[in-house]
Amino acid sequence: HFYKRMSNPDQNVPKEGNAEGLKLLRESLKKVQISSSTAADASHVFVVFGASGDLARKKIYPTLWALYRDSLMPKGTQIFGYARSKMTVSQLREKCAGTVKAKEGEEDLLEQFWATNHYVAGSYDTQRDFELLNQEMAAVEKGQANRLFY
Repeated sequence: HFYKRMSNPDQNVPKEGNAEGLKLLRESLKKVQISSSTAADASHVFVVFGASGDLARKKIYPTLWALYRDSLMPKGTQIFGYARSKMTVSQLREKCAGTVKAKEGEEDLLEQFWATNHYVAGSYDTQRDFELLNQEMAAVEKGQANRLFY
């Protein structure tokens, strides 16, 4: 039925996409157990390359917000944006204001989400800039670090 929906743009599609599929995904993510080989005090860091771009603004940050909002990220996960553009987390937040939104009653949770965010400006062809990113991540990590680069 997915292709039928895509071929009929007039059909009402829920704003969040395939509600049934999202429900199934949420339920399965909530069942995921951190393996016993992962230290309980491990840090989790998610790095968004191209954080100042359209893909990040339109898709990646709204998805990260949804995962955070629904408690589908490990507690204490830190998010690092990395791009060439010199900006702050506050400027990144302003840029994402149209796509990363809190529903009524979620305003405090959205504040907490943005508090987990960091931003590092740097080029993609300079070792020193990646060393700076590494230093910034290491400064917030505790114990074993699990890093995901996207």
